[in-house]
Amino acid sequence: MNPSALPAEFGAGTIHLPPLVVWALLTGSGFTVLFFTGLLAWWLHRRADRAERYDRRESRTAASARARALPSEMAELQALRSAAARAATVAAHARHDSDLAAKALETAEHEYEQARREHFAARSSAPRSTPSGGDAERDVARAALGAYRRGDLTAEDLRKVWYGAGGWDDTRDAAEQDSLRFGARELAARQEYHRALRAAQAARRAEYVAETAARALAAEAVVAADELGWHPPAPRRASGRRSDPSAPVGTAAAPVE
Repeated sequence: MNPSALPAEFGAGTIHLPPLVVWALLTGSGFTVLFFTGLLAWWLHRRADRAERYDRRESRTAASARARALPSEMAELQALRSAAARAATVAAHARHDSDLAAKALETAEHEYEQARREHFAARSSAPRSTPSGGDAERDVARAALGAYRRGDLTAEDLRKVWYGAGGWDDTRDAAEQDSLRFGARELAARQEYHRALRAAQAARRAEYVAETAARALAAEAVVAADELGWHPPAPRRASGRRSDPSAPVGTAAAPVE
């Protein structure tokens, strides 16, 4: 066969592959892609499995550490709850003492006001004497005192002479005695009022401190229980009736010195 008679496309530089070779190349390329795709999937799966095993191991480690720490944390929580309960009891006693002190102050205040009114009434109702001559009074008083020293007058006679010389009589004497008695009663009532006032203020401060401590411990116990995921019935919290221990106590007027 004459090569010059072949078509131009069969010229120099053209490679002719048998169909079997072409099929083999295509099949091999497909298997290669499939192999590397499977290898990549296996590697990704192995990586994910390794990460999952690591997470499970970390979870087991954390759970184990949590289980070891749980008893001590529960013991601390129980101790905290016990302290909160004791603080609530102390606050209740402090409220009771404060109430008693407030009632005692109210009684002392009433008695003080009553004693002041009675003393004022006694002083207002006392008769007033009319002054007499000063020289004559002094002469009579000196003579009576000399007679008393000599034993010629008793103490009662001397008192009557002195009172008579100064315009004093039995009515004024009784009124003065009443005024002195009511004055002493007012003084005692005033002292008792101030004592009750100090006691009430101290009791109220103690109540404030006890209630503040009880509320703080109760709140801390609730927070600790939340952190542990444990929610038993919370202890009764103190009711803060008074937020300022320096508020005025008692309404009696200031004592008149």
